Amino acid sequence: MLTSDRRRLLFAAAFTTLALPALWVASGERGVDPAVGAAGVPLPIADPAGTTPAPYAPEGPVFLSDAGQQNTNAAVAASVQGPTQGAANDVISVASFKRIADPGGCSTTLAPPGTTITVENLDNGRSITCVAVYGVPVPAGVGVVLDTSLLAQITDLAEAPIPVRVTW
Repeated sequence: MLTSDRRRLLFAAAFTTLALPALWVASGERGVDPAVGAAGVPLPIADPAGTTPAPYAPEGPVFLSDAGQQNTNAAVAASVQGPTQGAANDVISVASFKRIADPGGCSTTLAPPGTTITVENLDNGRSITCVAVYGVPVPAGVGVVLDTSLLAQITDLAEAPIPVRVTW
């Protein structure tokens, strides 16, 4: 090592040895407020009475204007085939989907378990058949829950829940 490099190294070591303790002493505790977090953001203060805050409840949706909105309750004209002839039971309902252990299965409160049912999409006329299984919960307002692969055969999954005709 060159002599000039040794002098620079000695000077840097001595400066660091003296500067670091001086910075620690100078920065000391200056009345840090425990209720202020990083970047000066105030922290929530615990209630001394020990009560819990009210639970979060989201507000309803905000609509900017009624102008230009379409009536979503209006009837939609669709070309579909008529009811199946000879069907013992025919119910208009709503279908949704869920991954079911039996890939050809569906769950419904309309027909008893083990019954083969036909589900027809009223929007496009496509239909599938499935076997009603027991043990898959059916949400309120839904007549039949199809396996994901079955619903994908009659509509796009993003359109669910869909209006259907259920026959058995």
